[in-house]
Amino acid sequence: MKAKSIKKMKAQLTQRLEALLKRIELLESGMRTLDERPAENLEKANNEVSTQFLTILDKRNFAELQEISQALARIDTGTYGICDVCGKSISKKRLTILPATTLCHKCARKRNLLQKLPSYGWEDSEIRVLTQMSSSSE
Repeated sequence: MKAKSIKKMKAQLTQRLEALLKRIELLESGMRTLDERPAENLEKANNEVSTQFLTILDKRNFAELQEISQALARIDTGTYGICDVCGKSISKKRLTILPATTLCHKCARKRNLLQKLPSYGWEDSEIRVLTQMSSSSE
């Protein structure tokens, strides 16, 4: 991937990271506000549901925050745009759509197929090995 494209991706990732940090801050302040308010039974139940919903959103934001941070680290180390499984380049089109992705389209598709199979308690690292095995046999 060209330096200009990587610089553009880094700017997009940084912008998204800043937006996520602001959203997380707002969610956390909303949860504190809900927790601090005295409430009647029905209102308390609504507050609990709202708090659970905000917690789920907060977890998703933290997961995305982690993915973006890792993508920025890959940019700094020069490994951005390289598939974690097969080591081939990830297409610019895919990176434009999913800038924090670590998998090329082919490996992502294989991982998704493997994850749809009964897992029998497989760990993500084991799925990665199976994906690599199927990639090397082609």
